[in-house]
Amino acid sequence: MVLPARPLRLRSDFVRGAWARVLGAWAPMLVLLAVVGLWQGRAAYTLAADMAVWSSGEPTPVRLLSSDVTVIAGLVRHVRVRAEFGRTVATGANAPDHHYVVAEDYYTFFTDSVGDGPLTMRRDPGAGRVALSWAMQDAAGRWAWIAVFGLIFLGFAGFLARVAWRALRALRVARAAAVSSDEVELEVVSIVPHHGNGALVALEIAYRVPPSPDDGPATYRAPAADPVQTFTERFELVDGRPLLLDDGAHLLALRPDRRRPDVTVLREDGGPFELDPAALAALGRRVAEHREAVPG
Repeated sequence: MVLPARPLRLRSDFVRGAWARVLGAWAPMLVLLAVVGLWQGRAAYTLAADMAVWSSGEPTPVRLLSSDVTVIAGLVRHVRVRAEFGRTVATGANAPDHHYVVAEDYYTFFTDSVGDGPLTMRRDPGAGRVALSWAMQDAAGRWAWIAVFGLIFLGFAGFLARVAWRALRALRVARAAAVSSDEVELEVVSIVPHHGNGALVALEIAYRVPPSPDDGPATYRAPAADPVQTFTERFELVDGRPLLLDDGAHLLALRPDRRRPDVTVLREDGGPFELDPAALAALGRRVAEHREAVPG
């Protein structure tokens, strides 16, 4: 053991950085979830309600006022259709008492039905909803738009939720390691540098966590040894380089729970823990002794 007895103290900049990553991921995640719920969810509700009107509503004379189709990236079409119905369109005993203007505004994939046959309309007087034939002919493309883009937004939100969870998990493991932990060496599998603006900004390191020591008697149900697990972690150099032993072959880390592979990798400056000069000197001696013991 080269570190002082637990508990250790976490550095304030590490705690602030972890919470900044959490909040930085949560904020856009909530925005994306709101987009899915308010935009795609509203579009799905509107389409389902219009389909119900189209299946049971009353045919009603309608006159086209305008139609506009905007093609986006050759795949998506934004359709706007305005029409009118009422006394100015139909006369007689069954004609509506007033004049109304209805507008359909929706997105569809690949093609649209604007101009495909005469525009017709069905109306549900009780619900006060109407459905236009062109919009109903595009129902499959509208469902495809809702599903595809809803899943895209949910995928981005899931990625951001994972980023936030990883930051919270790193903070939780570091706090547990500060209270009680074992010092372990992690075998480095690979190191991938990441550059930005011509400078090295981060290291993506894949490492293996050694199996936990067996402190109790084995049973026939227990495996002979824990499997060696490989993890990949990105280390931002602005936070301090990770502590690489014997020229990058091993990492020094703290494991708070022997039953789990979660570890906190130590940095060259002792981060994410606040270490006194004596503990930092002990770390330096550990690194020097380890590198001298490595052949070549």
